[in-house]
Amino acid sequence: MNNYRLIADLHTHTVYSHGKSSPRDIVKSAVDAGLMTIAISEHAGGNLFYGLSDDDFLKLYNEIEELREIYKINILMGVELNMLGKGKTDIPKLKDKLDVRIMGYHKGVLVKNRFTLSALFESFFHVKNTALNTKEYCNVIMKNKIDIISHPSLYISVDIEKLALFCAENNILLEINNHHPCDPDMLKKAAMAGANFIIGSDAHIASDVGRFDSALNAVLKAGVEDRIVNLRIEG
Repeated sequence: MNNYRLIADLHTHTVYSHGKSSPRDIVKSAVDAGLMTIAISEHAGGNLFYGLSDDDFLKLYNEIEELREIYKINILMGVELNMLGKGKTDIPKLKDKLDVRIMGYHKGVLVKNRFTLSALFESFFHVKNTALNTKEYCNVIMKNKIDIISHPSLYISVDIEKLALFCAENNILLEINNHHPCDPDMLKKAAMAGANFIIGSDAHIASDVGRFDSALNAVLKAGVEDRIVNLRIEG
């Protein structure tokens, strides 16, 4: 039987936003979990509930710089961007210092256009607008530098085959989020369209850093373990 090991966790949150652990505790847990790389990827300022200001991003960056001097692990500065409609995101001012750019739809974004109004309505009342959502994902990808699409199909529906193909063509990873349920059938369709994946813990507390049990279960059911970039298979 194969053993599976996560070598990097690029999706974590701290007390800077809606997490319960400090950046130091997140890094310490990553070291204890045997990870090679850890990223702290806080929500950008477009999220009214827990988005960071530019000043807070700078404080977090400086703290990460201090931790890099202490811990022998690759520590990355990340961000979880919000879709604002019309191909826009809420990229912070220190964008040149970002190592990882995650992007997805989250509740708590101001309603300013057709997409944000439709997405808000769908996220609360489940009235799907799949074509518009998929088009907006592709617009954001075309207009911004994105590395990872976070938890696709969470809150709003998406044509996973079209999105997966577009991501494959633009070297963008689809996230398999351990914090939110993932449909194995969706993973199969995305893989057939050419997508590659990354597992993210979406940890909001240090003890969840590097956890991937739920995500791995979906991966094995879908049979896509060879497409996970941060998963090592050890026989």
